[in-house]
Amino acid sequence: MPLIGAVLALAGLCSSVACGPKSTVTAPQGFAPLDPVNQAVLPAATAGDTYPEKINTVQGHDTTTGYDWADGEGYVQAPIAAVWSALQNDSVLANRRELSSWMVTKTNVYPTADMSFLLTCVTAEDSLQFIIEWREAATVGTPKAPQTVIVRGDLDQSAMIFGTNVMTVLSDSIVLTEVNAQTTAYAAIRHRGPDAGSSPAACAQFITDVYSSALAVLHNQPLPTY
Repeated sequence: MPLIGAVLALAGLCSSVACGPKSTVTAPQGFAPLDPVNQAVLPAATAGDTYPEKINTVQGHDTTTGYDWADGEGYVQAPIAAVWSALQNDSVLANRRELSSWMVTKTNVYPTADMSFLLTCVTAEDSLQFIIEWREAATVGTPKAPQTVIVRGDLDQSAMIFGTNVMTVLSDSIVLTEVNAQTTAYAAIRHRGPDAGSSPAACAQFITDVYSSALAVLHNQPLPTY
């Protein structure tokens, strides 16, 4: 997988730490964020805490495509490699509020990813099965010493009722950018719908849930329960 040039890496880092206007994130094929610009804002510095460990979200509905969306921007007070490791946990990435079960059913499914897998999910309400393809890569730096990591999740197989797909769009992107040795900027986007469980608020909730679950893993705490 080709690496992004050093100039783009520095530009992306500058925008992530709020030292200038946000710039478009460039990524290898298959790893672009869902939208070129994340509409959320990074948490403001507080007294004694330049990079507060929290996430801000915004949400909305795209009337052209019909899907709901949410964006999130935040910081994690941990090295980027550790944050990435947490996001390789299928229970962190699964939408546990809506599922009765989830299982990694195949690995190494995307040839240019550093890690990838199929996550087979069963809904709690209707026992419908669907599959998400997750793929992750260090797009700046190396897998052992990443500076930028992009995580993508896309619907691989829709849930179906009587042979009809009931899910149209279900996609996520998470961009991790190294701020310093102990701080990571975290930018997430979700597109979903139309389907019965979709709403802008549900998209924002999922972004917050994944972020909170990653923090729990990083801080050696139990995953949140819903």
